[in-house]
Amino acid sequence: MKVLELNFAKTWRGGERQTLFCMLGFRKKGVEVNLLCRQGYPLERRAKEEGFDTHAFEKVGDVIKFLIAHGSKYDIIHAQTAHILTYCLLTKPFHRRKVVYTRRVDFVPHGFLTLLKYKLTDELVAISNAIKRIVNNFSHRNATLIPSVITAKELNRQRALDEVKAYNPDNKKVIGTVAALVEHKDPLTMVEVIKELS
Repeated sequence: MKVLELNFAKTWRGGERQTLFCMLGFRKKGVEVNLLCRQGYPLERRAKEEGFDTHAFEKVGDVIKFLIAHGSKYDIIHAQTAHILTYCLLTKPFHRRKVVYTRRVDFVPHGFLTLLKYKLTDELVAISNAIKRIVNNFSHRNATLIPSVITAKELNRQRALDEVKAYNPDNKKVIGTVAALVEHKDPLTMVEVIKELS
């Protein structure tokens, strides 16, 4: 089996890390995996460091050309973002391959075009029960639940102690969270928790 993973993000955040984890997991299971991504950004570099064949482009037009010319060489085209899903579906009459979309965000989708994209996608995957409910309610389809993964990494103890010392010189108890400060991450709940605990 041959899978093309697609993620055209410029960032290196959770979704890009999960794209790479998918690729590593598929390869471990004996699946041949290639990546289509944005040229010159972290996902391209990290995938190359792991030894993956990577097709990197600066512009969406080149993505469309690649999918038209080479998409049929893959058994599955796996879109990791809603943006790239659009181009996988627009080129489907040319590559005629199964398109899978993994949804990671908990925004409630809306609009006829988004609904059409969900209807034309061969398989919808959600990474949590909450996102599965959102996808199912919107699309009236039954998304497959495949949770995100992590890989264990040994703590650099000295680095952690240095960070604590730098940000907490009085050695007080600290409660924190690691997340983007955006509404859908709900940072105010952490503020309420700290208020309750105090």
